Amino acid sequence: MSQQQRSINAVFYDEEDCLGFDVFVAELELILGTSRDRRPDQVQLLELLQKLQASISTSESSVLKKHQKRCEAALYGIIYKGGCAVVRNLVATCLSRLYAAGDMLPLFSSVYALQTFLQDKNSTATEVRATHI
Repeated sequence: MSQQQRSINAVFYDEEDCLGFDVFVAELELILGTSRDRRPDQVQLLELLQKLQASISTSESSVLKKHQKRCEAALYGIIYKGGCAVVRNLVATCLSRLYAAGDMLPLFSSVYALQTFLQDKNSTATEVRATHI
């Protein structure tokens, strides 16, 4: 069989189909863990979040619920450490799909935690402005 015939008969699989949701969550935790005090690499996050988004859509609900807490913690870690607009948009998309397909109950506590974080951030900014005036 020639090389051309072998390539025609070859089957190619997407990475999202071969690797599970839990593998992408672990990879996300690894990226965040290696960038402890600094902002994570945005290109790596962009690629990984796209894969995570696709794997959420194809994973079973039981698998999502099993790893949901770890995934939420990693996604919130990206928000807290800072990310570009595209990465933040992908984080929001992943969270919305995760809550729609997985367990929706943590949504309320997560919204409250993010609201508290944003309020603290705004109050710090106004305190800094008040001290400079």
